[in-house]
Amino acid sequence: MSESKSRRNFLKGIATTAAGLPFLMNDAGPVRAMGHPETPAFKKSALEGISNEKFWKLVRAEFPLTHERIYFNTGGLGPSPRYVIDATTQMMLRINEISETKHYLFDKIRKQAAEFVGCDTDELAFTRNATEGMNIIARGAAQAMGLKAGDEIITTTHEHPGGAMPWLGLMKDLGVKIVLMDPVSDPDENIARLLKRVSRKTKGISISHVTCTLGYKFPVKEICRAVHDRGLFCALDGAQVVGMFPLDLHEIGCDFYTTSGHKWLLGPKGTGMVYIRKGIRDRFTPEFVGAYSNKKYDLDELVLDYKDSADATEYGTRNSALVVGLGAAMDFLNTIGMTRVAEHGAKLATHFKTEVQKIKNVSVLTPMDLNTSNSIATFKIKGMNYNAAVQELGRRKLRLRPVGEHHIDAVRVSFHVFNRMEEVDVLLKNIREMIERAG
Repeated sequence: MSESKSRRNFLKGIATTAAGLPFLMNDAGPVRAMGHPETPAFKKSALEGISNEKFWKLVRAEFPLTHERIYFNTGGLGPSPRYVIDATTQMMLRINEISETKHYLFDKIRKQAAEFVGCDTDELAFTRNATEGMNIIARGAAQAMGLKAGDEIITTTHEHPGGAMPWLGLMKDLGVKIVLMDPVSDPDENIARLLKRVSRKTKGISISHVTCTLGYKFPVKEICRAVHDRGLFCALDGAQVVGMFPLDLHEIGCDFYTTSGHKWLLGPKGTGMVYIRKGIRDRFTPEFVGAYSNKKYDLDELVLDYKDSADATEYGTRNSALVVGLGAAMDFLNTIGMTRVAEHGAKLATHFKTEVQKIKNVSVLTPMDLNTSNSIATFKIKGMNYNAAVQELGRRKLRLRPVGEHHIDAVRVSFHVFNRMEEVDVLLKNIREMIERAG
């Protein structure tokens, strides 16, 4: 769905709530509005011709996120705005009022999601999270390609457990060899390091589009091209991308992509998506199947043909309310505009990185260059345990995330649409005070 159409749908819902009518509208049909006092201000007339500062205040008012602490951990778990919460909970109510699955809603929201990430509808399936998506990719690729002991998969030392464990599972179960690469901030060097590890036994690579550790943004388009030139597949973990900045999977050219709905997308917990490129479909077989996986099924004749589309991985009864909520989350972000979302997060991250490195004993590990980073900033305090630093900041009502992967021992900050520059300055102030008190 285009940003303009999504904006009209969202603002139509806001206007309905403001008028006190009993329903708000979204793509799934009428949903009862729960009503909340901040929402009426966030309407079309309020969005036009206002200052940037006021705009982001209106966005923040859409979140029930407590003001008692400042939240900087969207990279771990993103809070949902009221629009998403209302769409999800009220669809849950409607489903139970008539006791139907409403699975037919999936196709409409799948079309919206495909436009959001830049792919075709038959290349996209809904999952519970990015981890489930990576398991679908790893097991499906292993079965179709006949991965066996000694075959190699290249990944990095900075992967999230959800992105790495599915491949380590193949190592344990099949004897597949996992080859590791240490990433650096230089994109050309990362390409060189990956390709240096390719051998005649290599079957593919699986890396993060943006790392959960230091927020490195890999040159994935160039990596996919180089990998394909060598006859290998390329799988990307996009949990730290979708909802952070605009995405076009066809332009990137990867074979597989997985993401969560509960992080930067600000969607319901228990949602995600997996992308399976059309050209790779014959090298992928769904590991788990059931009702809705089939193109043809006849138990009496013992016939089962899988769908050619990615949604062959969607089997059995699903919670349609969660998928409706995921669609509402994309509506919400499109209403703001994904370019504006990305610019806002990058602006806050750049300000933080610029100022925090001026503090004694602090080093910034995330690149300043916006070609290689965006809305994540990771820093390290000399002489201070990273977990202790996160706990102390937590006592100061600031929620950050420790980075213990690969013995990095640092602290990660995530900046999203509900964060404001004043909050960044509060964080900087508290880091200074914490270091001064530590001596």
